[in-house]
Amino acid sequence: MRPFFWNRRVIGPLYRLRYKMFGPQARVGYMCQVDFDHEIGCALGGNTIYPDIEDLRENRKCVDECGIVEVKIIRTKVIDKGTI
Repeated sequence: MRPFFWNRRVIGPLYRLRYKMFGPQARVGYMCQVDFDHEIGCALGGNTIYPDIEDLRENRKCVDECGIVEVKIIRTKVIDKGTI
């Protein structure tokens, strides 16, 4: 049995309340500089943004040549609320 705080009826409204009170929270990610400069928004299948630099270096061997950029991601609009 899940603990009380995992209940969808409790968690969903709390997330929505935090969003209404404080607005969207920016998140930081890292990506290849060439992907950012030339392919963001144009690449078929999208671009990958990694949560930390070590993960980026592990999965993309080109970053020694291409470079690394830090990006901030912020939610602007919810398209589909989902079931929660």
